[in-house]
Amino acid sequence: MFLTCRRRVWVFALVLHASFVAAEEPLLTLNQGDHVAYIGNTLADRMQHDGWLETYIQALHPELELTFRNLGFPGDEVVTRNRSDNFGSPDEWLT
Repeated sequence: MFLTCRRRVWVFALVLHASFVAAEEPLLTLNQGDHVAYIGNTLADRMQHDGWLETYIQALHPELELTFRNLGFPGDEVVTRNRSDNFGSPDEWLT
């Protein structure tokens, strides 16, 4: 049976937390004032409608004062990013 949305979030949060606790060395080191950017296709794009991931990370590390930016766009692929003219390159958007 499919899990409800709320249960899926909690399952993901527990798995994410367990991965941080179980790792001897952190897989990702965040510093105070870092900017975190999501890149990806529709999955990342849809994450803008619910701020659960940002909330979870901010709740775990409030002292870091992180900034999040969602750069997901439907239809993006690893190499192909269809955009309008003069949109800018992915490197320009990440700066």
